Amino acid sequence: IEQLESEIADMQAHFAEKQAKFDELRDPWEVTLNEAIDGMRDKFGLFMQDLSAGGGLELKKANSLSHWGLEIMVRFRETARLEKLQASVQSGGERSVSTIMYLMAMQDMMPSPFRMVDEINQGMDERNERLVFKRIVECTTGADRPQYWLITPKLLEGLTAMDNPDVTALVVMNGPWNLKRPQDWDLDSFVSKKKRLAAQATA
Repeated sequence: IEQLESEIADMQAHFAEKQAKFDELRDPWEVTLNEAIDGMRDKFGLFMQDLSAGGGLELKKANSLSHWGLEIMVRFRETARLEKLQASVQSGGERSVSTIMYLMAMQDMMPSPFRMVDEINQGMDERNERLVFKRIVECTTGADRPQYWLITPKLLEGLTAMDNPDVTALVVMNGPWNLKRPQDWDLDSFVSKKKRLAAQATA
């Protein structure tokens, strides 16, 4: 019995030593993590306010680090409380809006030469789509910003946020057989007409 008790005491001491080393490494990492999440939470909340909605982030901890997670919390009614973003609660459009705003809040935390988003505006109503596109342009243009690609089968008319020297629109036309009158598809004339109308509006 004495030998067994000695072995148990040695194991406990060994475990305590390992735990102390683990805590020594984890504590500064957790401080940095919390600071990053606080910054993302502030940005995400502000971005959601632009949509007359609310947003927050919650770090969910568990006994094992592999089970830690970050929950996106949103509300789309002023009197509602923040709820976890999930398919069974929010609509497809609400989830799309929340996702892109979360990505915008997170992007400064993750250096990257370019980013790409595919059809994020699908399912959004026109008001939210305009606000989201405006936020994307504000967050992705200017000095020291990575290249940002937004792929979409459609864009709303009159997106004034596109009037930015850092924004380029690439229109993909998969052959003239997609149009009944391909000769009417003249991008240069479209741009010239738009410039003339803009000049007349400011004259």
